[in-house]
Amino acid sequence: MNFLSLLKQCTISLFIFSLSNHLYALEAVYHWRARVIPVAFNNYTKQWNILLGHDIHGYWTDFSLPGQAKVRASITAQEALSSQTNGFYKLSLQGTPTVKTSLTDVLHIVKVPYTDRAILQIKAKNTSKDDFVWIPLSEFSQDKKVKRPLANGKIVEVPYGIRKLITKYVLKEVSKLKPPLKASISQ
Repeated sequence: MNFLSLLKQCTISLFIFSLSNHLYALEAVYHWRARVIPVAFNNYTKQWNILLGHDIHGYWTDFSLPGQAKVRASITAQEALSSQTNGFYKLSLQGTPTVKTSLTDVLHIVKVPYTDRAILQIKAKNTSKDDFVWIPLSEFSQDKKVKRPLANGKIVEVPYGIRKLITKYVLKEVSKLKPPLKASISQ
């Protein structure tokens, strides 16, 4: 074999090896998301509320990460909630209400302690979520846009996709939850 044909075979082999590694890496991330929507009963208002975070794209959103190969959705969703609240809500999602959405995402609805927004601003703020808001779940049962101000006063809308996720799945699952006997509001 001459040098040029050996070089050609090596180049083709390296290309195939590189392509197969690239395709394997693409298989590691699935086309679904592990999602979490925290809910809390506000004992002062006697209402269920959902917690949304303000993301870097400028909307109020749930807490989610892309699904991964060989990693359970509950583990990925747990990591999403923990990392996107700066470890403030670091808890297990084992046994929480879970639904598979029409987009094949896996949504977890998790009961968390109701914590004042000012405390969340201080302790949970991070690079992916820079503000947090509690919204009464009842607002999503009405057919209207839901908006809330950021801490700086700018009004931000809950996007249609998140509103639809809440109205289609969360309202039903939260109706099955019982308010705590002695819920307290963190100050």
